[in-house]
Amino acid sequence: MMLLKKLWAALFWGGVCLISCDHTEDFPLSNNNDFTLELECVKSAWSQDSRTVIDDEGRGNFEEGDRIDVLTKDGEETSNVWLQYEGGKWTPSLKRLGDGQGTWAVSALFPVLPQPVGDVTRRILNLPLDQSLAANKQEADILFARTTVGPGDTSAKLLFKHALHQINIHLKGSVPEDLKLQIRSCTSGEISLLDGNVALPKKTYYWVTPLQTADHTYSAIILPQDAYDYQRGEGLLRLTFDGKEISYSLSTEVQSFQPGMQTTLNLTLKSEEVDDVVIDTEFANQTRWVYGINSPACPEINELQTYPVWMSSFPEGVWFRYDYNGLPDNVTYLTWKEGCGWYDCNKTFDYKGGDGNLCWAATASNLLHWWLEHNSKYVQAYETRHPGNPCPKGYRQMTESDQNHSEVFNFFKRSFPNLGSWETGGVNWFINGDGRNLNANYNTDFTGFFCEVFSKNDAVATETHNMSKENFNRWMKDAFRTNRAIGFSVFGFANAGSGMHAMTIWGAEFDADGNVAYLYFCDNNMSDQDPNYGAIKRFKVIYKLAGSSGDRTRETFLSPLDKMDGTPSKAISTICSLTLVDLRQDLWRKAFPEIK
Repeated sequence: MMLLKKLWAALFWGGVCLISCDHTEDFPLSNNNDFTLELECVKSAWSQDSRTVIDDEGRGNFEEGDRIDVLTKDGEETSNVWLQYEGGKWTPSLKRLGDGQGTWAVSALFPVLPQPVGDVTRRILNLPLDQSLAANKQEADILFARTTVGPGDTSAKLLFKHALHQINIHLKGSVPEDLKLQIRSCTSGEISLLDGNVALPKKTYYWVTPLQTADHTYSAIILPQDAYDYQRGEGLLRLTFDGKEISYSLSTEVQSFQPGMQTTLNLTLKSEEVDDVVIDTEFANQTRWVYGINSPACPEINELQTYPVWMSSFPEGVWFRYDYNGLPDNVTYLTWKEGCGWYDCNKTFDYKGGDGNLCWAATASNLLHWWLEHNSKYVQAYETRHPGNPCPKGYRQMTESDQNHSEVFNFFKRSFPNLGSWETGGVNWFINGDGRNLNANYNTDFTGFFCEVFSKNDAVATETHNMSKENFNRWMKDAFRTNRAIGFSVFGFANAGSGMHAMTIWGAEFDADGNVAYLYFCDNNMSDQDPNYGAIKRFKVIYKLAGSSGDRTRETFLSPLDKMDGTPSKAISTICSLTLVDLRQDLWRKAFPEIK
């Protein structure tokens, strides 16, 4: 079987301005201030990818019936008109605004796009997801031009440029015959008819199928946008073949996809047969902790401390098992210790605090405590610059007399009813007020504690519900590589009939092949049974297909450790999602460049 062993990318970031068409538009002035518009289009820098027709001489021309959307501005007075190419000229003729003595701004889009209600200066962008046909890709190629006409000028020149961004993919090496390639991108936004700038009011990501321009060569048009979200998580590219799926994350050298430019990726695919196993030497046989955690890895079983079940207080920062009359339990615990770097926000005993369904909020609180700790210098600077609404921060070890031990969790309990929701939404809402990923009632007037730095589109927490073995491991490794904290949801954790439950992952052990074999996580339920009312548990990860459907998005499971005699536990629950929380210090640094 051919397997994809490694993926090398040589990234060529050209920074070349891709000029589509040089339209020389002559506006002869008559006494009534009418303009006659003639367009001449030279060959596009994107060659045959231009929206224009290319003749044998390499000069581009508009076709009969083509229309452009023109906006003219004279002082504060604006006018909008569609011009159509008929009989070798553009009609109707343009009439100069005002008295014809001032400077006249002229801008244009090709093709004509829908207009949002109430704003003559913006147009709606919805790029086709399937650009595998040349006509669909051409539909995505938006051209923009802008110029000014002086009071004495009798002609004007419009230079039409590509308003969006082009991605080119060249695959080399052992390319599988059944390979399918897709590009991840935001595809909906708005473009200004004044300056050609593209805005993304809401960042929603889709998979775009590119045009195959030659053997193993692909091309697609995407919106100009920040490249941050393509450097992690699901990445920029998805390659599927032979029932397998891999992803490619963009290099951090590329910060954004600029308008009028193109990014070319040369990817070399190598194959190697290794008994159907590809070993990830970066993670094989290692224990990894979330960034900033200072705790020991779990010892070998013969070195693991045991304590009698009747003990009620335990040493801090140690791994142990309970001893039931000489028979150790199959649950392994790590007790909390001041300065350990991880948090265990727990619900109240027997949920008497009205928090029985707020596992998502407890998990979000753990992740936020970690986020606040490692962004503390920025948080302090922010609250100095924007006083008046400091965020809750305090965390104490839970005790029987102090069960409301997290100020962050207390804030969630005051803000939400006792209903289920999602930890991803909780984290983002706390920081930037974005409640789109919450399904419980919440205060929609709350704008987030850090909204002056983080807009609602600046996601701190992202999630995936694809729990295939490959995707689960990709996201876990990405978290350790890029210093992110991890939340997860599990179905049937308490028992086979229980529903969804959110918890926090603080570490993992990897097997000899480099796949996650064990998880270190905090459970916010049953806090009165946790050693010292706060502890990490070590459970086993199992990979198998869920039922007979063949759905590989449900092949990652969680189970207690094997019993002392080697018998596997019958308890098994489905891991349904992962949430990664980024420190987003890229945005912090922009807001506070003086902080080092």
